[in-house]
Amino acid sequence: MTSITLPDSLTSIGDYAFKYCYSLTSITLSGSVTTIGDDAFSGCKRLTLIVPECSYAEQYCVDNNLTYKLH
Repeated sequence: MTSITLPDSLTSIGDYAFKYCYSLTSITLSGSVTTIGDDAFSGCKRLTLIVPECSYAEQYCVDNNLTYKLH
């Protein structure tokens, strides 16, 4: 699997949740995500996070220098 869409009911992503998931190229997050743990996406060099504009997830990407695009 290279792409994942997380459910709208998800509010938190735990520490190291996707760490070193090399095959992942995209994860779609909803606006309900309000917590993302330490190094949740560490080592995912090909990953683009797809996030809502002005969301916690977008700010997380900016703060952690992660590749993202808006949906």
